[in-house]
Amino acid sequence: MHIKIELAKSYLEAGLSVLPARRREKRPAVGAWKPWTERLPTEVEVEAWFANRHDGVCLVTGRVSGNLECIDFDNGAELYGAWKGRVDPSVLGRCVVERSQSGGIHVYYRCEGTVDGNRKLARGMRDGAPKTLVETRGEGGVVMCAPTEGYEILSGALARLPPLSGVAVGGL
Repeated sequence: MHIKIELAKSYLEAGLSVLPARRREKRPAVGAWKPWTERLPTEVEVEAWFANRHDGVCLVTGRVSGNLECIDFDNGAELYGAWKGRVDPSVLGRCVVERSQSGGIHVYYRCEGTVDGNRKLARGMRDGAPKTLVETRGEGGVVMCAPTEGYEILSGALARLPPLSGVAVGGL
């Protein structure tokens, strides 16, 4: 799959630090990507990157992307239903919900205040080994996203993500 330049530019226009990615490796395809935690790429940079037929797209989370944070429900999103049942539906309706290539769920939102770094929110024993079940991608993080193959937006739009103010999306 070739990521369309127009979509990557729409993410950039929405104030998101968007980078091309290597889907199989689940990482940015720009070499050292940490500089993009400090500044947004330019439109020229995005056009050049996505002209090279990358098969994935990712977003840098945190301050650089307007305080973007993502809750990543892993292990088949086994804890997503319980979490969703504890969150006010009007708050969830303002978030972007996406299915990941592994069957997990990403919940994106922008905070009005400071975003913490990446944090593990829930762990459990699965198949005899400790496994992270839920984590955040916050300041200094990166997350693969749609339209990368295997990622599907279930509700909302990343290019139209309003900040949440005075609400809690936690609950785990």
